[in-house]
Amino acid sequence: MHPGKDEMAMIPLLAILTAVAAAPPPPVVLAPSVVAPPIMRSSTPRTTETIAVQLRHGGRLLWSGDLSRASDGTASFSQQLRESRACPDADPRAGRTGTRFTTFSVSINPDYPLAEGAARVSIERTAPYGDDKDCGGRSASSTVRLESRVELPQGKPVTLEGEGGLSVTLTRR
Repeated sequence: MHPGKDEMAMIPLLAILTAVAAAPPPPVVLAPSVVAPPIMRSSTPRTTETIAVQLRHGGRLLWSGDLSRASDGTASFSQQLRESRACPDADPRAGRTGTRFTTFSVSINPDYPLAEGAARVSIERTAPYGDDKDCGGRSASSTVRLESRVELPQGKPVTLEGEGGLSVTLTRR
């Protein structure tokens, strides 16, 4: 008895199926577990505080007000002043004016590790520079910036002074 064509084709196929079924399963690879870093926490409870701010430049008061922030949060204030003036040599039909931009900002951020009254303070003022004051197509500006770490004791004013007469007085209430 000779096997038929169909039976002969089945023998190699059965051999392949037997070899595949007998092969060991592939190894299981587990990804390492992900561990989140601990969150920085202060031993003091989270509170909201008010900080009185006086921003000055050259003895002139630029802004005064209160900023509220969480003891581990940020408070900031910024303002842009835009002024225009007639340019003396401009063609009156063109209606050309000189524009002056002055900006200033205050930012109070937590300082790490969180300690009561510890803060990072940043103040900045940008103003027109030079004699032309934006007439004649030329303009320039000057920026003064101060960044400092500071302790803000409760009820005691702290003054930070930068270059060019820029200063800020902070009082934590």
